[in-house]
Amino acid sequence: MVEQTGKIGLTELTSQLLVLHFDHSTDLVLKQISTIKKSCKLG
Repeated sequence: MVEQTGKIGLTELTSQLLVLHFDHSTDLVLKQISTIKKSCKLG
């Protein structure tokens, strides 16, 4: 029982970290895209 709950907790933690990492990466990409659009308009 203890091993099983430990695995579940680890899986949840890993998926949360992946989601956080993905959100952060998406935010960076969106910032880059908006910067590129701005420079295109200026150019």
